[in-house]
Amino acid sequence: MTGLLALLLVAGAVFFVRMRGISRARETVGARLTPGPDGIVAGASPIDLPADGRFGLLLLHGFGDTPQTLRYLADHMHAQGWGVRAPLLPGHGRTLDEFAASRADQWVDFAREELAALRARYESVAIVGLSMGGAIATILAGDVHDVRAIALLAPYLSMPTRLRRAASMYRILGVLFPFLRGGGDRSIRDPIEAARNLAYGFATPRLVFELRRVVDRARAAAPAVSAPT
Repeated sequence: MTGLLALLLVAGAVFFVRMRGISRARETVGARLTPGPDGIVAGASPIDLPADGRFGLLLLHGFGDTPQTLRYLADHMHAQGWGVRAPLLPGHGRTLDEFAASRADQWVDFAREELAALRARYESVAIVGLSMGGAIATILAGDVHDVRAIALLAPYLSMPTRLRRAASMYRILGVLFPFLRGGGDRSIRDPIEAARNLAYGFATPRLVFELRRVVDRARAAAPAVSAPT
């Protein structure tokens, strides 16, 4: 009887810690990022800047982030005559729960569909990827060999050992820590831009595992990339 009571107390404590973690993450993100009527956070919508020229550019944002991080580059390249498309990856720029439910295959497959749509619109297409977007750009360029060029901005092509271990233990970690606070606070040095950023700042252990899947796929695809990089 004593053992059963102890087990129930432990289970109750785990449940309490878990629910408190979920509540805190939702409240923190919800206070900053509120989805509009279309389900997308204001400022996080895809960027679509068509052009009459021959050249198209696909811009891919990073993990837990939005096309907003690529807005200046999109406007600059469009001014140079490029047709520019920066899609919002599945689960991103919406609610924290939608992000938690998204998966690596969805991100990569969606980016591949966006590349196909751009290739249908323009004679020649290049890809720019930021962070995880750089890893996805590498995967796409390894599959599609007529990409004009790829530009990788701080590409996430390797994962720290600590994170890799956490990814392999995501099922266990997820029991106690449903959401992990991100460690990218120093990624944006400009305080004004840091305040404007629409990244969640949280991820689940499962999402860390999904990010590792993207990294591993990108590293495997890299030898097949023939586009100027």
